[in-house]
Amino acid sequence: MIKDRLELISINSSVKLAEDVYGVVVSITISGKEDVTYDVGWWSGRSYEVKSFSPQQIEKVESTSNMKIGFV
Repeated sequence: MIKDRLELISINSSVKLAEDVYGVVVSITISGKEDVTYDVGWWSGRSYEVKSFSPQQIEKVESTSNMKIGFV
């Protein structure tokens, strides 16, 4: 029987990092009951960046249709 559950943003989900910066969850690290970290990748100019974020630092994007990332 499962007593505790974690609500997670799934891998490949689009997330908002800042006002006009969006990325994709590429991995999830669970270090403890309340310790979750998301590795998010996004394009910054011609470079692809990957950085770790806590759940409070990112916001899941519900609808990803017509979203532009990378070169505009």
